[in-house]
Amino acid sequence: MNQPQIVLIDIDEIDLSTAPAMDDLLRAAREVSPLLVVDMSRVEFMSAEGIKTLMATRNWLAARAGRAVLAGCRRPVLRVLSITGMDTMIDCCYSTVDEAVQALVDRRHHRGPCAGNRTA
Repeated sequence: MNQPQIVLIDIDEIDLSTAPAMDDLLRAAREVSPLLVVDMSRVEFMSAEGIKTLMATRNWLAARAGRAVLAGCRRPVLRVLSITGMDTMIDCCYSTVDEAVQALVDRRHHRGPCAGNRTA
């Protein structure tokens, strides 16, 4: 079994100008493993460009029997994921990277509202 690849998104605001950098990180990681843990703990804002980038990664991985999960999402990011319906398409409920890795290893899925696991 492939080991999950951890991707730290070290960008505080993901928008039109920074989404390409996020895309580069995700593309590089998915070439290493079809299982991604995307550490979003440093992201304070995400526009539609970030959603498009996550959706493209999700679709690419799904077509190859892979999966991405998000860890450490802050409230504003979770709100965007919820409003757009992305929280029903990608797991975003993990408070920590360790929880997300374990979920991938155990092949657990959790999609939908994640009020209990929101960070600052």
